[in-house]
Amino acid sequence: MAVVLGGFFGGYFLDRWLGTTPAFILVLGFLGIAAAVYLVIREIPRLLR
Repeated sequence: MAVVLGGFFGGYFLDRWLGTTPAFILVLGFLGIAAAVYLVIREIPRLLR
């Protein structure tokens, strides 16, 4: 959850700083979601032991 929120807020502040549309919110938000999915998939074998 923290990875997704970090991506969202990082994108938000980058967009405000650069004066862009929500491009960085979308990009960093999707990267945060991808990182969260990766971390969950990586933990599945440990949880199944």
